[in-house]
Order: sequence, then C-alpha cells, then structure tokens
Amino acid sequence: MGYRDWVPTLGVVGIVAVGAVVWTQTTPGGCDRRSLTGGGDTPDFMPSAADRPPRCRGLVGTPEERVRACFADLGSSSLSAGATKVLQDAAKAGRTATAAKGSFPGEVTSIEASAPAMAAAMGTDEQAFATVLRDLGVRAFVVSRDFTQALDRDRTVLALLAQHDHLEWFQLRHVTEDLLIYTVRTSPVRLPIDTGNQLLVGLRQRLVRLATGQGQVDRQRWAPDDVRIIATIRGQGATLVSRHGVSTESSGGASRLDRLLDEIADKLYREWERGVETKGHGRLVDRLDELRLEVQVVMERAPIEPRTRFALFDLMEMGVDGMMFRQRDDKELDEKFTYLPGSELVTRSLHSIDEFLRAAVDDFDWRDERPWEADTRTRLELIRTQHFMESRPGGGPAVRLVRGAPEVPLDGITDAHVQDMLVAGGEWWLANQFPDGSFEYKWWPEQNRRSTEYNEVRHILATRDLADTWRYRHDQRYLDGSRRAMDWLLRYAIESETPDGPMPPPPAGTTLFRYPSYAEQRAGNGVANQKLGTVAVGLLGWVAWAKATGSHQEDERIRRMARFVLAMQEPDGRFKPYLVQSGHGYQNERNDIVPGEAMLALGEVAEYFDEKSWVEPYQKFVEFYRPWFRERSARKVASGRWPQDTYADQDRLDMVQFGPWSVMAAKQVHKLTGDPQAVEFGLEVADWMIDSYQWDAARAPFPDYLGGYYKMPQELPAMQTFCYSEGTAAAYTMALRAADPRVDKYRRSTHEAIRFAEVMQFDDLDAYFAARPEKIRGGIKYTMNEQKVRIDYVGHGMSTLSQWLDARAEDPSVPPALHDRDDLVRPAGSWNSVPGLDYSSVPLAPLSGEVPSDAGPAAPPTGP
Repeated sequence: MGYRDWVPTLGVVGIVAVGAVVWTQTTPGGCDRRSLTGGGDTPDFMPSAADRPPRCRGLVGTPEERVRACFADLGSSSLSAGATKVLQDAAKAGRTATAAKGSFPGEVTSIEASAPAMAAAMGTDEQAFATVLRDLGVRAFVVSRDFTQALDRDRTVLALLAQHDHLEWFQLRHVTEDLLIYTVRTSPVRLPIDTGNQLLVGLRQRLVRLATGQGQVDRQRWAPDDVRIIATIRGQGATLVSRHGVSTESSGGASRLDRLLDEIADKLYREWERGVETKGHGRLVDRLDELRLEVQVVMERAPIEPRTRFALFDLMEMGVDGMMFRQRDDKELDEKFTYLPGSELVTRSLHSIDEFLRAAVDDFDWRDERPWEADTRTRLELIRTQHFMESRPGGGPAVRLVRGAPEVPLDGITDAHVQDMLVAGGEWWLANQFPDGSFEYKWWPEQNRRSTEYNEVRHILATRDLADTWRYRHDQRYLDGSRRAMDWLLRYAIESETPDGPMPPPPAGTTLFRYPSYAEQRAGNGVANQKLGTVAVGLLGWVAWAKATGSHQEDERIRRMARFVLAMQEPDGRFKPYLVQSGHGYQNERNDIVPGEAMLALGEVAEYFDEKSWVEPYQKFVEFYRPWFRERSARKVASGRWPQDTYADQDRLDMVQFGPWSVMAAKQVHKLTGDPQAVEFGLEVADWMIDSYQWDAARAPFPDYLGGYYKMPQELPAMQTFCYSEGTAAAYTMALRAADPRVDKYRRSTHEAIRFAEVMQFDDLDAYFAARPEKIRGGIKYTMNEQKVRIDYVGHGMSTLSQWLDARAEDPSVPPALHDRDDLVRPAGSWNSVPGLDYSSVPLAPLSGEVPSDAGPAAPPTGP
C-alpha cells in the first residue's frame, strides 16, 4: 500500500498562537525556481511533479524486523535550502539524530547504530525516547516518511514520528518530499485549562469595552515571549468572525500577550462592524450575550514542500492540522495571507484535506482553486493549535476542544454518565419522530439538510431503543414513542392469509413486512422488498416493548414474526436474507448481517415466552457459520502492518457485518441453555473484533481515537465502532455468566468504546456549530469529522449503552451507582460532554496575580 492508502487523523478549534510555515509545489510542466521568500535564485523547497513512490513497501515480519528491513531499503534523501537551514540552526545547539539516509549538516547519529535509541524508538514512551536523544546531545531528529510503510499505526514512538501523529516531546519544523524534521523538546507543551480561560475572559473583557466603552480588563498571568493566536466569534452555527495576530514587543507596561489580545479584539470588533453587522446580525454590543468566543494558540508550524493531493492527504490529520498560505506578488508590496485552523474541517464536515485547503482558498477569495499546486509563489504551512472555547454563549468556563470536540477522559465514563447518554439518545428519537411515527432518517446539521431516503429496518431500531430507555428512566413518553414506531411499521405488514402483489406470500401462519408497499412503489418510492432483517429487528423491538409495558396484546404477532424467521433458515443452517420472486435483483444477494440478527431475535422470543425450542436452530447456525468465520479469519496477514494490512477489504467487511450480531445471539442462547459452544464461538468472534481493529489505550495514535475502531484509510474512526461494541458488550455479559477469565478484556474494551461514543454523541456543547442543535442533541454522528446523524448510528450506540448497563447490573464487582429511574424532575437527556466540568458555575474570578506554575512555555516562533 502506498501513501495514498491510509489517512492520519486529529483535530482542534478556537484562538490560535501560530508560527509561520512554508510550502511550495510544482506543476507537471515544471516550476519557477524563484525563492518563496521574495526573490533570489535558490528555492527553499524541492519541487516534485508527482507523488514519489514510497520505499519499504510489502515488508513482513515483526515490527522490529520490518524497521530493520526499511533502513536497508531507504534511498538517499535530498534537502531543500529551507530544510538545510532548519538543520543548520539546530546543529548550533547539538547533534542531529536520523532515521533516514542522506547528507545532513552538523554532527549526525543514526538511531540504527544506537541500541538504546532504537529500543526507545520502538517503545511507546515518547518522553523516554526524547530523553535518550537529549542525553546523546541531540537537538534535531530526522525521520523518513517511508517508515509508514513498515510500521503499525499505533503508539510506537517511531510510528508516531513517521506519521506525525499525536506528539508532546517533539515539534515538527519542516516537511520535505520524504522527510519529517523535528526538534526535541525539553518538556511537553500542554497549556492548562486556566490559561485558556484567561485568554477567553481577557478577550471578552476587551470586546465588552470596545462595544460599550466601559469595563475592566485584567492583566494576563501567562507571559510568553512570542505567541500567535487565532480568535473566533461564533453564534449558534458557523464562525462569524475570525482574526489572527502575532505578539510584538511590549510597551507602556503591557505584556506582549496583553498587547496581542488588544490587537485581536480590535480586529474582531472592526470586522463585526464591517462584515457582520452590515448583513443583519445586529450590533456587537447587543449580541455579546448570545455569542461564544474561541481561541486557538498555535503550538507548531512547519513548512510543507510536497504539493500533490495524496502527499497532503497522508501528511495532514483531518481536524487536527490547520494551514496557512502566504503569497507574495513580486509587483506588489502586500502579501496575500490565509489561515484556517484544523477544527474548521470538522465543524464544516469536510471529507478530505483537499476540501479543507480549498475551503480556505474560498474564504479568502483566491482566484486559483488550488494555488498551492500551480503557483510557486504560494507557501503552505502546517499548524497545530491548542483550542479553547467558552462553554456557554455569553461566557462560561473554558472547555478544551480537540478536533473541534470536548476532550473526554475515560474515568469520566461512570455508569450514571452512561445512563444519561442513553436517556439523551431516547430524547433524540422523540425529538425526531414525526406525527405518523416515522423519524428524521438522516440530517446534515451544518447545512440544515435532510434526506429523502428511508429504511424500515433502521427505523424499527427505535422501538427497541425507546423501550430500553424506559428501563433506565421511567417516563411514559418513551413507551409511547416506541409504540408509534411499531404502528408505522405495521402499515407494511403482510399476513400469510392476505398476500398482496407478485412477490411470494409469507409462509402459512407468518407475518412479514413489505417496504415500500406496492402503492408507494407505483408512486415512485423504490422497489418493494421483503427483508428478513425487518422482521428480525422488528422482533427485538416488539419483545422489548412487550417486556417494558407488561402488555401481551402483541404476543400472537410476535409468534407469527418468529415463525417467519424460522422459515428463512435453510437446511445447512444459513439464513436467506430476502424473500423475493425469481428474477428479482436481490434473489441471490448475500447479507452477512442478517444471520446474527435472526438468531438473536429467536433467542429473545424464546426468553419472552420461556420456550427454548425457538433457539434450537442455533446448532445448525454454528455448524454453518463457525467454519465460514474461521476460514476467513485465518486469512489474516499476521506479519503485515496493523491495522491496514491485516485483512483484505472483502474479508474484513464479511466478518465485520457478521460479528456483532452473532456475539449478541450467542449471549442470548447461552443465557437460555448454558450451551458452552455459544460461549466459545461468541467470545472467539469478540476477540477477533477487538484484536483486529480497536484503537485501545496501547494503540491509539491520537488520544481521541481511544475506544474507536479502524474502518478504512480514508476515514477517521466512525460510528461503526458501536456495531462492534454491541458485540463486545454482549461478550462482557456472557463472560460474566460463564466465569470466563477474559471478562476484564471485554469490560475494558466496551468501556473505552463508550468513551468514544461520548465524543461522537451531541449535546448542547458539542452542537455549538449547528444552527438547529435540537435536531442533533443526543444523536450520534457518522465520523469524527462528518457531523451527519442517521437513525442507525443512534440505534447501535444506544444498544451498546443499554447492554453495558445491563451487564453492570450482573457484575458482582460493581456497586450500584445510577440515577433514580423514577426521578422525572431531573432534566431528561442532560449530561456533560466534559465530565466534571460545572456548566452552571459563573465565569472564573477577575484575572490577576502571578503566572500559574503549570502555564507551560509559549509556542516558539518560526517566523513573522
């Protein structure tokens, strides 16, 4: 796999202290070799006309063996003038260490020749590697990007450096076509939340004074020598004003930072008057209580030389890496300057780095759609920021944002917090239910756009979810919404006694659902179909509703639906996913999701009626699907890069679709029968899911990946995590019941996945970017960078949450710690995205006093 085969990921938002970055590129026909710094004959970049084929491809073996083989395969790298200067400056302070080949200025040591350095580089302690290098007198580290072809995507330090993932002890300085050049920090840089709060309060004080002519402005306690900031004013929705500033020499007793905040506040105020107020948004003085401020402090800036889309796609992490463009026209004195923090990729739901860069071009009215590709005068700089936002419109305690979302610590995911998340999801279902019982199928919040599609299988997840919500908050509204969802699906019920249309009638004594109906089909709403999944998932909802309400009015329909599921199992144990006539497009279609759904549904029916005969088909199910699963799982490339080279895509898709439902089915069968093969097979599948694709604490290359699952190179961790975690939550319960020693593995895996669910679930704070937060509050988005909500995203997430809470009730090691289920005075669906942050508190006291000891160093300057 080449560079274009994987994507690195991470994000930020707010005011930014930024340094300058340089990047240039050539076009296929050649390039103008003038200096990007304003004339001259020597370029500070090495232009390339196309993607450079990476080396070290197709290596196998242990990670250490692959790294050694990659060292042997590396070509000799060339340095541009800009890269050479970075290393020359670093050489004045110490030696340069390399994981690369080439001629580098100063005293150079290859880590390949140092056993301590290699051991630390292949470990997971970034500080330990930085310490080894500093002890060797190293101040700069050069790594070939080709090591991405040899290393797993995990927390191995060399992997983090080769892919520019989350780093605290190294600062990126320059990017050439095949090298990343870092300097080694003496301490990690993480601004404390108090510093973020000071910046926000200070900025608001200044805007109040500008708008009203009154008000006190307190001196900032943080005193960096140099800092670069991007400040934002946001309403409920998109950014309204964004301005950038750089600290200068202090005068008149004011610190550099105070002078910078004065300058930025003035820029924001003037831009509001000229560009926002004139569009009907009103005067700033009248709107300040409705607006949120954000600040992003730029902590890293690095010139980027490669210019092709794929090179950038592999280098820049979506939502984490921001940009700056600079272009000096030789005929003019002014320099065209553009900046956009990485968090804007997330708030705008952009799908790629190319879209992100083009958005920046559009924001600043460039004539060329991609000036970084065609114009050698254009310099591109990568920036990373630390982002803080006011927690409420009008002010409030600062919240640290990462990739545009609040940080979520794992220890904040308590059972009571999970209960709140479940209730919030139930509130989302109710808020998005239409009078006819259907739901808002898909919503793009950044556009206020809805989908005209619909899917009846995903629809009926609501019946189960709302009944599960009721079990943890006894509010009749949830059961009423669950019933309305059932009634909507009943519009499409077909009984064996009343066949309708040319499709095969249901077997005698059964019920199915035909969606769309023939009447709707004639109106142009799709091709009528009869899916086993509709009945199977429908049974999950029907049984959950019946158990929650204690009503038996649907018992006969439940039996008829269950008989249809039984009728769809073939003699060899597999389940047919569709009942259609000969020649229908789905006649021979395979669906690996349905078998587990069907067995789980039969297991729920067996428990509801206390009739174990309904799960007798499990024996045939296992006889067919266990060898099917094992044959595919055995195709794993054990010595290739994890996770992207682990399986071929089709094998991965087959097993991913089959896995979670089959584990839930095994849990249900074991509960009813004690069948040991259900435990064996169910936990085998759960182990495969976790071991093959979860970003756990030891592997997550960015902190906000923790608990998510890999899907494909082109996407960040996404909602498919909650399909997996439905299965791991079921494995947790099954391991408890079977006293399996792996129970801690499933408990930990599911807990981490729920932490990721909190990142992905919206509340009022998470929804700051949306014009209609009520449409997404409690919903779950598609990926970390794409904000759309669809009903099944919520459905799978809520299944994970309810199964976790059910398992916790059975876990003897867990003390009960839930909210009172009968307390309906407590606001429904109200929880904090940042556990422990008190949203009801007033802003911090006026700022004065000394610099806090944990303020941390300023971002070092890298240019004007």
